[in-house]
Amino acid sequence: MVRSPWLNRCGKSCRLRWINYLRPDVKRGEFSEEEERVIVNLHSALGNKWSRIANHLPGRTDNEIKNFWNTHIRKKLLQMGIDPHTHKPRIDPSHIFESLSAAWCGTIWQHRKSMEQFSKVTGRSHSISQYPVGAESVTDDESKHTDKY
Repeated sequence: MVRSPWLNRCGKSCRLRWINYLRPDVKRGEFSEEEERVIVNLHSALGNKWSRIANHLPGRTDNEIKNFWNTHIRKKLLQMGIDPHTHKPRIDPSHIFESLSAAWCGTIWQHRKSMEQFSKVTGRSHSISQYPVGAESVTDDESKHTDKY
């Protein structure tokens, strides 16, 4: 392909433009359901090898297939609850986190209730916020007897 002197395109740019846009056998338009099925099946077998997938779809370029995967199929699989990388049912970590955080909040609530009952019985005030997490609980008597140099 002859490069025009007034265009600021290098040889690689001209070659890619021919491969992706100007070639007469490039198929234009939307992907059919059969093509979509072929892409999903080949992606599960080959991974992100777009040029190898394009060899099985005459008239479709690797770039077009990659763009179609990222904009349509990947989102469709995620909505169906399928991991687009492994093609297996997805375990959503946000659901696990929500159940764990609910259990954790329940534990804190139970601990607060038991501390309130303890303070009613003993007449002494104890709260969770009195001691930061991970800090050792030191009574007032122990803190008075620290050695200072």
